[in-house]
Amino acid sequence: MGSTRLPWAVGLAVSIAIVITGSAFAYAGALPMWFAAGNVDKGLHFAMASALAFFTDGVLARRALVPGKILLPLAPVVVLVPVGIEEYLQRLSDVRSSSIWDFTADVLGVVAGTLASRAVARRLRGTVLRGR
Repeated sequence: MGSTRLPWAVGLAVSIAIVITGSAFAYAGALPMWFAAGNVDKGLHFAMASALAFFTDGVLARRALVPGKILLPLAPVVVLVPVGIEEYLQRLSDVRSSSIWDFTADVLGVVAGTLASRAVARRLRGTVLRGR
């Protein structure tokens, strides 16, 4: 991995650590009740999915799912597959609940994070090309 992708990788590692920690606390029933109140959890789903997609897209250098054929970015697939599986498996938990609205927040977050990653990459590329 080139040094230009190192910040993306560090951000991804931190994001994954936060998601895993939050998920572990949720499965342990150790999260405060206000996380579920007033759709706060939807905002958290959006924010964390966005961060995961943002940094994953950077680490993957904005690769497409099928290079040269389909313009679908790879990062959303890499993020949404495990997130979707985890959301579905929450149905098996006594302390978690599976929700289409949580997954919708995840999908919207992934779209926002991927778009933001690409905007930042374009901006950084423009800065490098201008010699700054």
